[in-house]
Amino acid sequence: MLEVHAHDRPSIPVRGMFTPEKEYRAAIEKKALDNTLGKYVASFHWDLYLILSFRTEVSDEYARRSGIEFIQKFGDLAYGFVFWGEGYANSRMHIHVLLGGIQPTKRPRFGLNLRALNLRKARRVWEHGVVKKSEIYNPRKRAAFYLPTHHDFDLEGDCKRHRMRRKVHTRNC
Repeated sequence: MLEVHAHDRPSIPVRGMFTPEKEYRAAIEKKALDNTLGKYVASFHWDLYLILSFRTEVSDEYARRSGIEFIQKFGDLAYGFVFWGEGYANSRMHIHVLLGGIQPTKRPRFGLNLRALNLRKARRVWEHGVVKKSEIYNPRKRAAFYLPTHHDFDLEGDCKRHRMRRKVHTRNC
């Protein structure tokens, strides 16, 4: 059996072979692309983050369609990203959903906790298996940056971008 160690690899470029320099450049380019994609996904307003699993083995296409149908159950204004892939622990297909457009722009005056109601609705309408995680989206947890780098994804609906806050400039007089 032939063993090849890192120090045995040639340092000069060989046609069709990766060198440490090429591997490093490829890793830098991939990280830059992943960061750009994460910024794009994070630029939208998200209300909920969910992880949904399936009872049985399903195909990639079935998982994608199920995620899109799940988002559509929240109405015409709902939008979201559906990320699907196999889990590391048990290799079973699951989907992650970033869901937006389900909270009204103004707070209701009648005292309902709409976030709690939307989380309950999300758990109720998923009929393909178990809702592993359902929580209010927290940008500090950086799910928008992690998900595009580790899963295939699709977009459903007309996403709304965050309204940027205006910076207040002060002058030194």
